[in-house]
Amino acid sequence: PPPPSLTFSSLSSILSTMGNACLSTVESYSMYYEGRCTYADFLTRLDLEIQREAPDCPWGAVAELRLLLNGTVTPGVVPSEDEAKSHIEDACQAALDAQPQFGWGDVTKKAARGEPLFDSIYYDGGSIWNEQYETLKDNRVPYVDGKPANVLKHDGSRIDDVYEAYAQEGKIEYADSVVDNFANCPLRATMCCFASDRQANDNNGNCAKPYDQNCVDADPADNTDLCYVDMSRDKSASGTDGGFSIYPGDNADGEGPVHCHGFAWSNDPSDPSSR
Repeated sequence: PPPPSLTFSSLSSILSTMGNACLSTVESYSMYYEGRCTYADFLTRLDLEIQREAPDCPWGAVAELRLLLNGTVTPGVVPSEDEAKSHIEDACQAALDAQPQFGWGDVTKKAARGEPLFDSIYYDGGSIWNEQYETLKDNRVPYVDGKPANVLKHDGSRIDDVYEAYAQEGKIEYADSVVDNFANCPLRATMCCFASDRQANDNNGNCAKPYDQNCVDADPADNTDLCYVDMSRDKSASGTDGGFSIYPGDNADGEGPVHCHGFAWSNDPSDPSSR
Protein backbone atom coordinates (compact mmCIF):
# COMPACT_ATOMS: atom_id res chain seq x y z
CA PRO A 1 0.00 0.00 0.00
CA PRO A 2 1.15 3.60 -0.52
CA PRO A 3 2.62 5.47 2.45
CA PRO A 4 0.08 7.34 4.59
CA SER A 5 -0.49 10.99 3.76
CA LEU A 6 1.04 13.48 6.17
CA THR A 7 0.06 16.98 7.18
CA PHE A 8 2.68 19.72 6.99
CA SER A 9 3.04 19.83 10.79
CA SER A 10 3.47 16.09 11.20
CA LEU A 11 5.91 16.00 8.28
CA SER A 12 8.04 18.74 9.83
CA SER A 13 8.00 16.90 13.15
CA ILE A 14 9.17 13.66 11.56
CA LEU A 15 11.93 15.38 9.61
CA SER A 16 13.24 17.16 12.68
CA THR A 17 13.33 13.99 14.81
CA MET A 18 14.19 11.18 12.39
CA GLY A 19 17.10 12.60 10.39
CA ASN A 20 17.77 9.50 8.24
CA ALA A 21 16.18 8.79 4.89
CA CYS A 22 14.66 5.34 4.43
CA LEU A 23 16.78 4.71 1.35
CA SER A 24 19.96 5.63 3.22
CA THR A 25 19.96 2.12 4.72
CA VAL A 26 19.75 0.45 1.29
CA GLU A 27 23.14 -0.80 0.12
CA SER A 28 22.63 0.31 -3.48
CA TYR A 29 19.79 1.57 -5.62
CA SER A 30 19.38 3.34 -8.94
CA MET A 31 16.50 5.19 -10.53
CA TYR A 32 15.93 5.16 -14.26
CA TYR A 33 13.05 6.64 -16.15
CA GLU A 34 12.31 7.87 -19.65
CA GLY A 35 10.57 11.00 -20.81
CA ARG A 36 10.52 14.37 -19.13
CA CYS A 37 12.90 15.14 -16.28
CA THR A 38 10.76 17.20 -13.92
CA TYR A 39 10.26 17.45 -10.18
CA ALA A 40 6.84 15.75 -10.36
CA ASP A 41 8.15 12.88 -12.49
CA PHE A 42 11.13 12.46 -10.16
CA LEU A 43 8.83 12.20 -7.12
CA THR A 44 6.74 9.55 -8.86
CA ARG A 45 9.82 7.50 -9.63
CA LEU A 46 11.23 8.02 -6.13
CA ASP A 47 7.97 6.84 -4.59
CA LEU A 48 8.18 3.61 -6.62
CA GLU A 49 11.75 3.13 -5.45
CA ILE A 50 10.69 3.57 -1.80
CA GLN A 51 7.94 0.98 -2.20
CA ARG A 52 10.41 -1.47 -3.73
CA GLU A 53 13.47 -0.94 -1.52
CA ALA A 54 11.97 0.33 1.75
CA PRO A 55 8.30 -0.75 1.87
CA ASP A 56 8.05 0.00 5.61
CA CYS A 57 9.06 3.64 5.17
CA PRO A 58 6.51 5.75 7.10
CA TRP A 59 6.57 8.72 4.71
CA GLY A 60 6.34 9.43 1.00
CA ALA A 61 8.61 10.78 -1.69
CA VAL A 62 8.60 14.47 -0.67
CA ALA A 63 9.82 13.78 2.87
CA GLU A 64 12.28 11.15 1.63
CA LEU A 65 13.77 13.52 -0.91
CA ARG A 66 14.25 16.24 1.69
CA LEU A 67 16.02 13.81 3.99
CA LEU A 68 18.20 12.49 1.16
CA LEU A 69 19.23 16.09 0.44
CA ASN A 70 20.01 16.82 4.10
CA GLY A 71 22.87 19.30 4.22
CA THR A 72 23.07 19.94 0.47
CA VAL A 73 21.68 23.47 0.69
CA THR A 74 22.71 24.43 4.22
CA PRO A 75 25.11 22.20 6.20
CA GLY A 76 23.26 20.16 8.80
CA VAL A 77 19.84 21.44 7.74
CA VAL A 78 17.06 19.53 5.99
CA PRO A 79 16.05 21.62 2.95
CA SER A 80 12.52 22.91 2.48
CA GLU A 81 10.36 21.38 -0.24
CA ASP A 82 10.93 24.45 -2.44
CA GLU A 83 14.68 24.05 -2.00
CA ALA A 84 14.47 20.33 -2.78
CA LYS A 85 12.37 21.05 -5.86
CA SER A 86 14.87 23.64 -7.06
CA HIS A 87 17.71 21.16 -6.53
CA ILE A 88 16.01 18.50 -8.68
CA GLU A 89 15.08 20.98 -11.40
CA ASP A 90 18.68 22.22 -11.54
CA ALA A 91 19.93 18.63 -11.70
CA CYS A 92 17.51 17.83 -14.54
CA GLN A 93 18.64 20.86 -16.51
CA ALA A 94 22.30 20.02 -15.90
CA ALA A 95 21.70 16.47 -17.17
CA LEU A 96 20.03 17.79 -20.33
CA ASP A 97 22.80 20.31 -20.92
CA ALA A 98 25.44 17.60 -20.48
CA GLN A 99 23.95 15.33 -23.12
CA PRO A 100 26.16 15.13 -26.22
CA GLN A 101 24.77 16.97 -29.22
CA PHE A 102 25.56 16.33 -32.85
CA GLY A 103 26.25 19.64 -34.58
CA TRP A 104 24.05 20.40 -37.58
CA GLY A 105 27.10 21.22 -39.67
CA ASP A 106 28.28 17.63 -39.20
CA VAL A 107 25.11 16.15 -40.73
CA THR A 108 26.15 16.72 -44.34
CA LYS A 109 29.69 18.01 -43.64
CA LYS A 110 29.45 19.88 -46.92
CA ALA A 111 30.63 23.17 -45.38
CA ALA A 112 33.78 21.51 -44.06
CA ARG A 113 34.41 20.18 -47.55
CA GLY A 114 34.25 23.53 -49.32
CA GLU A 115 30.49 23.94 -49.91
CA PRO A 116 29.35 26.35 -47.16
CA LEU A 117 25.98 27.09 -48.81
CA PHE A 118 25.04 23.49 -49.64
CA ASP A 119 22.57 23.00 -46.77
CA SER A 120 20.80 26.30 -47.43
CA ILE A 121 20.58 25.59 -51.17
CA TYR A 122 19.25 22.10 -50.48
CA TYR A 123 16.44 23.38 -48.25
CA ASP A 124 15.63 26.01 -50.86
CA GLY A 125 14.95 23.14 -53.27
CA GLY A 126 18.26 23.10 -55.11
CA SER A 127 21.57 21.19 -54.94
CA ILE A 128 22.59 17.91 -56.57
CA TRP A 129 20.50 15.99 -54.04
CA ASN A 130 17.29 17.57 -55.35
CA GLU A 131 18.03 18.24 -58.99
CA GLN A 132 20.03 15.29 -60.27
CA TYR A 133 18.76 11.82 -61.07
CA GLU A 134 20.61 8.58 -61.72
CA THR A 135 21.80 8.34 -65.30
CA LEU A 136 23.85 6.23 -67.71
CA LYS A 137 24.36 9.08 -70.19
CA ASP A 138 27.97 9.84 -70.92
CA ASN A 139 27.54 13.62 -70.63
CA ARG A 140 27.30 13.27 -66.85
CA VAL A 141 30.25 13.25 -64.46
CA PRO A 142 31.79 11.26 -62.99
CA TYR A 143 31.33 8.95 -65.98
CA VAL A 144 32.47 5.33 -66.01
CA ASP A 145 31.44 3.19 -68.97
CA GLY A 146 28.47 1.04 -68.01
CA LYS A 147 28.17 2.48 -64.51
CA PRO A 148 25.52 5.03 -63.50
CA ALA A 149 26.32 8.49 -62.18
CA ASN A 150 24.37 10.52 -59.61
CA VAL A 151 23.44 7.47 -57.54
CA LEU A 152 21.52 8.86 -54.57
CA LYS A 153 22.51 6.16 -52.10
CA HIS A 154 26.13 7.04 -52.83
CA ASP A 155 25.82 10.82 -53.09
CA GLY A 156 23.68 11.02 -49.96
CA SER A 157 25.28 8.17 -48.02
CA ARG A 158 26.26 10.57 -45.24
CA ILE A 159 22.59 10.95 -44.26
CA ASP A 160 22.12 7.21 -43.80
CA ASP A 161 25.36 7.04 -41.82
CA VAL A 162 24.20 9.76 -39.41
CA TYR A 163 20.77 8.16 -39.05
CA GLU A 164 22.08 4.68 -38.30
CA ALA A 165 24.96 5.73 -36.03
CA TYR A 166 23.49 8.65 -34.13
CA ALA A 167 20.10 10.13 -34.99
CA GLN A 168 17.94 7.30 -33.64
CA GLU A 169 19.12 7.85 -30.05
CA GLY A 170 21.17 11.05 -29.88
CA LYS A 171 20.43 14.77 -30.00
CA ILE A 172 21.02 16.75 -33.17
CA GLU A 173 21.40 20.50 -33.14
CA TYR A 174 18.47 22.41 -34.63
CA ALA A 175 19.23 23.52 -38.19
CA ASP A 176 18.80 27.28 -37.65
CA SER A 177 22.51 27.60 -36.88
CA VAL A 178 23.27 26.77 -40.52
CA VAL A 179 20.00 27.16 -42.48
CA ASP A 180 18.14 30.44 -42.02
CA ASN A 181 14.89 28.87 -43.29
CA PHE A 182 14.49 27.33 -39.84
CA ALA A 183 15.15 30.47 -37.79
CA ASN A 184 12.44 32.23 -35.78
CA CYS A 185 9.74 29.56 -35.45
CA PRO A 186 7.24 30.86 -32.84
CA LEU A 187 4.76 28.10 -33.82
CA ARG A 188 7.44 25.51 -32.98
CA ALA A 189 6.76 23.47 -36.09
CA THR A 190 8.70 22.82 -39.28
CA MET A 191 7.95 21.08 -42.56
CA CYS A 192 9.83 20.10 -45.73
CA CYS A 193 8.09 19.41 -49.03
CA PHE A 194 9.31 17.66 -52.18
CA ALA A 195 7.85 18.28 -55.64
CA SER A 196 9.79 15.61 -57.54
CA ASP A 197 10.95 12.02 -57.13
CA ARG A 198 14.47 10.83 -57.98
CA GLN A 199 14.67 7.42 -56.30
CA ALA A 200 13.23 4.29 -57.93
CA ASN A 201 11.66 1.39 -56.05
CA ASP A 202 11.18 3.22 -52.75
CA ASN A 203 7.36 3.06 -52.81
CA ASN A 204 7.21 6.85 -52.72
CA GLY A 205 6.58 8.18 -56.22
CA ASN A 206 6.63 7.14 -59.86
CA CYS A 207 10.37 7.27 -60.55
CA ALA A 208 11.31 3.88 -61.99
CA LYS A 209 14.13 2.09 -63.74
CA PRO A 210 15.63 2.63 -66.23
CA TYR A 211 16.22 6.11 -64.85
CA ASP A 212 16.95 7.85 -68.16
CA GLN A 213 13.52 6.87 -69.48
CA ASN A 214 11.35 6.82 -66.34
CA CYS A 215 12.80 9.27 -63.84
CA VAL A 216 13.64 12.46 -65.73
CA ASP A 217 10.60 14.37 -64.42
CA ALA A 218 9.04 11.97 -61.93
CA ASP A 219 6.45 12.87 -59.30
CA PRO A 220 6.54 11.98 -55.60
CA ALA A 221 3.71 10.20 -53.82
CA ASP A 222 1.20 12.95 -53.10
CA ASN A 223 0.31 13.35 -49.42
CA THR A 224 -0.33 17.10 -49.18
CA ASP A 225 -2.84 19.60 -50.54
CA LEU A 226 -0.76 22.74 -51.02
CA CYS A 227 -3.07 25.75 -51.08
CA TYR A 228 -0.97 28.91 -50.84
CA VAL A 229 2.66 30.01 -51.01
CA ASP A 230 3.83 33.44 -49.84
CA MET A 231 7.06 34.12 -51.75
CA SER A 232 8.05 36.98 -49.45
CA ARG A 233 8.50 34.56 -46.55
CA ASP A 234 11.71 33.23 -48.11
CA LYS A 235 13.07 35.21 -51.04
CA SER A 236 16.10 32.95 -51.49
CA ALA A 237 13.96 29.84 -52.00
CA SER A 238 11.55 31.40 -54.48
CA GLY A 239 14.14 33.56 -56.25
CA THR A 240 11.76 36.55 -56.14
CA ASP A 241 11.30 39.60 -53.95
CA GLY A 242 7.67 38.80 -53.18
CA GLY A 243 4.36 37.67 -54.61
CA PHE A 244 2.25 34.61 -53.91
CA SER A 245 0.81 31.51 -55.55
CA ILE A 246 -2.68 30.11 -54.96
CA TYR A 247 -3.64 26.53 -55.78
CA PRO A 248 -7.42 26.15 -55.44
CA GLY A 249 -7.45 22.51 -56.54
CA ASP A 250 -5.34 19.53 -55.58
CA ASN A 251 -2.90 17.30 -57.42
CA ALA A 252 -3.46 17.56 -61.21
CA ASP A 253 -6.10 20.25 -60.66
CA GLY A 254 -3.80 22.33 -58.48
CA GLU A 255 -0.15 22.30 -57.50
CA GLY A 256 0.61 18.77 -58.70
CA PRO A 257 1.92 15.94 -56.51
CA VAL A 258 3.67 17.22 -53.38
CA HIS A 259 5.13 15.08 -50.61
CA CYS A 260 5.66 16.72 -47.20
CA HIS A 261 6.93 15.69 -43.80
CA GLY A 262 7.10 17.79 -40.66
CA PHE A 263 7.33 17.78 -36.91
CA ALA A 264 6.47 20.00 -33.97
CA TRP A 265 7.93 20.41 -30.51
CA SER A 266 6.69 21.46 -27.10
CA ASN A 267 6.91 24.88 -25.43
CA ASP A 268 8.16 23.02 -22.35
CA PRO A 269 11.98 22.92 -22.52
CA SER A 270 12.01 19.74 -20.39
CA ASP A 271 9.82 17.85 -22.86
CA PRO A 272 11.73 15.25 -24.93
CA SER A 273 10.55 16.88 -28.15
CA SER A 274 12.23 20.17 -27.16
CA ARG A 275 15.65 18.81 -26.25
